[in-house]
Amino acid sequence: MPERVKMEDIPRLLSDLADYISRHQLPSGAIPWYDEGITDPWDHVECAIALDLTGRFYRAVMAYRWMKNKQNPDGSWYSGYVDEKPKDLTRDTNHSTYIATGVWYHYLVTKDEAFLREMWPSVQAAIDFAIAGETKAPPREPTPVPAAPRRAAASRRSRPSRPRRI
Repeated sequence: MPERVKMEDIPRLLSDLADYISRHQLPSGAIPWYDEGITDPWDHVECAIALDLTGRFYRAVMAYRWMKNKQNPDGSWYSGYVDEKPKDLTRDTNHSTYIATGVWYHYLVTKDEAFLREMWPSVQAAIDFAIAGETKAPPREPTPVPAAPRRAAASRRSRPSRPRRI
């Protein structure tokens, strides 16, 4: 059985992981699985989140901008890219919407409203792609960028959130 990781080793392990991701990130911002490997939207966003988690904000921004630049006109991404070119032309609604999670995480750790505004059209297009794929609804007209969230009152923060059914 492998040796358990000690709590004091976790920061070093996270830093090592982020160093690995940074070494494999291409100048375009793409983050392939390994040298000359595939880049897929889901794992790409996972890596961008890891870069944000470890304070490598510039590299995370590069990753999200790569996503913005590779986004298809319908709001999707292809499932895999090699050498900046689409390799797997499958378009997945789940993979496409994951950018919303990554961009929101980046905002939460940086409070960079300008970045949030820059990325909003890509996030909205990705969500619209997913909704259209599930409902066959036509894409919506672009909506304005939402205002930055306000801090909740202390009494509201103390209540547990409940899932909403739609």
